Amino acid sequence: MDMSDPVNLAEDLLERVAQGNLTFTKTEVKKIAAMLDKLAWRLGDAYQVACALADFARMKDDPAVIRALDFLADPMRPGKMGSFVTKRHREESQTFMRVIEGHERSKKMQKQIDRRNRRVKAAGAQKPKTKAASKPVRKKVRR
Repeated sequence: MDMSDPVNLAEDLLERVAQGNLTFTKTEVKKIAAMLDKLAWRLGDAYQVACALADFARMKDDPAVIRALDFLADPMRPGKMGSFVTKRHREESQTFMRVIEGHERSKKMQKQIDRRNRRVKAAGAQKPKTKAASKPVRKKVRR
């Protein structure tokens, strides 16, 4: 059993479970315990780093950051980490969506202006209006 890599260790243990061979030597148990202890220390270090980064970014009170820190503090708790979307990310996303909607509205308006200018030009009555001088075409609604 390769004790240097947690992934290989997990695969080896699952193979042993499938075979029904669940006897361990003292050295194997000690190596497994040492690996779990090392992983626990690394999780503790990762928690400290994540706290420092969250504090530096002034995001320690964000619910997504709190959830991530909780999972680092107690990795055996039920549930999944899921996606990491902070309040600031949500606000930036809403801003981008407003910009995109404004751009789409302006494109739609420009198409209406172009369509109107083509009709006017085809009729030969007057020169096409520019974007600045034209108004959007509005349909009359009967009531």
